[in-house]
Amino acid sequence: MTLEYKNASIPTSKDTTDPKNYKFGIDIDVRGYMPEFVSIETEDSSMTVRAKKVNGKYQKSLIIMGLTPSMVNRLVVQPPKNGILSICSP
Repeated sequence: MTLEYKNASIPTSKDTTDPKNYKFGIDIDVRGYMPEFVSIETEDSSMTVRAKKVNGKYQKSLIIMGLTPSMVNRLVVQPPKNGILSICSP
């Protein structure tokens, strides 16, 4: 099962050779999930967000691949606001 996301922006730079031109952002709906069981893992060029429902029976995940290593290293996670978890790489 996949987590639902609200907004996503992916790199659209014409100059893909310069990692400074890459920007990434996504808003993930985590309403109804246990905060202590929302996790974000990164590895090389991917990011995995996992969450477990409040009743503990359902676990969902969202895997985002194709990020550059510099994007992964610069990820910024904002605490959930109104049930939306925001992750970006400026």
